[in-house]
Amino acid sequence: MFFVNTGADVRCCARMGGYVMLMDLTPLSVRAERERAEAAAELAAARHDAARIRHVAPAQDAAAGAAERAEGHRARDAILAGGRARIEAHCASAEAELRMAVSELASNLASRALDEHPARPAPDPA
Repeated sequence: MFFVNTGADVRCCARMGGYVMLMDLTPLSVRAERERAEAAAELAAARHDAARIRHVAPAQDAAAGAAERAEGHRARDAILAGGRARIEAHCASAEAELRMAVSELASNLASRALDEHPARPAPDPA
C-alpha cells in the first residue's frame, strides 16, 4: 500500500490481485471547503448574470415597447384608413341618391308648374 498526495488530495492506492484500488482519504473538511468554494464561484457567476440581465432588460423592454407601439400605430392607421374609405363611399352613395331625389323633385315641380299654367303662345313679332 502507498499514499499519493496531490495538494489537498490524499489517496491511498493498494494492490489487490493485480488491480490498483484507489481510495479517497482526503479529510472531509478539505472536501467541504472545496465544494463551498465551487458553490461560491457558481453563486458569483449567477449574480453576475443577474446583474447583466438587470442592466440589459430595461433597454430590451424599451425596444419591445417601441415595437409594440409601432405595431399599434400601424393597426390604428389601417383601421382609420378603412373607416375613412367606408365613410367616403357612404357619402358618395348618399350624394348620388340625393342628386337623384332632387332631380326627381325638380322634374315633378316643373311638370306641376306646366300643368297648372299652360304655355302661352309667343307674341308675334310683326
